[in-house]
Amino acid sequence: MRFLLGFIFVFACQFIQGQNNNYNNFISYLQRGDTLEMKALLGKWEKESPNDPELFTSYYNYYISQSRQNVLTFGQNPPKNQEVIVAKDSSGKAISYLYDGTIYEPIAYKKAMAYIDSGIKLFPERLDMRFGKIHILGESKDWGNFTKSIIKAVNESNKNQNNWKWTLNGPLPEKDAVNFFLSAIHDYQVVIYETGDDSLLKNMRDIALTVLKYHPNHAKTLTNAALTHMALGEGNEALPYLLKAEKLEPSDDIILTNLAHTYYLIGDIEQCIAYYEKAIEIGDEYAKRYSEERIQIIKAELESKK
Repeated sequence: MRFLLGFIFVFACQFIQGQNNNYNNFISYLQRGDTLEMKALLGKWEKESPNDPELFTSYYNYYISQSRQNVLTFGQNPPKNQEVIVAKDSSGKAISYLYDGTIYEPIAYKKAMAYIDSGIKLFPERLDMRFGKIHILGESKDWGNFTKSIIKAVNESNKNQNNWKWTLNGPLPEKDAVNFFLSAIHDYQVVIYETGDDSLLKNMRDIALTVLKYHPNHAKTLTNAALTHMALGEGNEALPYLLKAEKLEPSDDIILTNLAHTYYLIGDIEQCIAYYEKAIEIGDEYAKRYSEERIQIIKAELESKK
């Protein structure tokens, strides 16, 4: 979703439409990287309109821009859609990756978080503030606060019945507020899952269970809850979530292939193959190809045990 590209980008894309001159000027300076003009404007703006919600988001963006530093990083889980240098051992197996990473200078980062927290406290209905904070917490790999901030947003969504505001106190980028919100929360769970860190599966599950408390029939969240168990080989725990998701979305090939794998985990090979065959029948080309390959592998495993 577009806001995941970054808090600064969200503001920038509304630059032409905004009616707040201080805000518009700030975005212009931000795009140019004019630190002196930004700082001068923020000081003047704070004296004129200390409770302007855009002042808080602009201070946040200012300090995040001051804090963010690009560095070369070694790691086991390189970002997707980015060029990496692969370090291999003598057998040719990849053992590490070198890629562009982002770190945050702590003093400016702390100031940024203080401003956005103040903004959220004063304007709890401003979803862009919450998502802007969550995005940077994820980018900085502060998974504890990332998770807590998402759960707070989910609880607030129930409290305000998804009557959110966006940048410049305008409407959300999409008309369907509930779907917009839940799709974003789903994407954040995927960010956690794609770290490949099993210790963070509890974070993902805590988010999913909070969402399900208010939206028990949200199929994607049911699937996310199941994935946190599947990743640990806990097929029996995953199965109820996926069976409920299947009733809600019987033609979803992701749910079908996850059900197939879950039955594989619990040793019910007949049901496993049956669900892969369902995915072949109604899924897209990727689901069909994947399911066909899985059936071949499973049948080969069965033959080898004879």
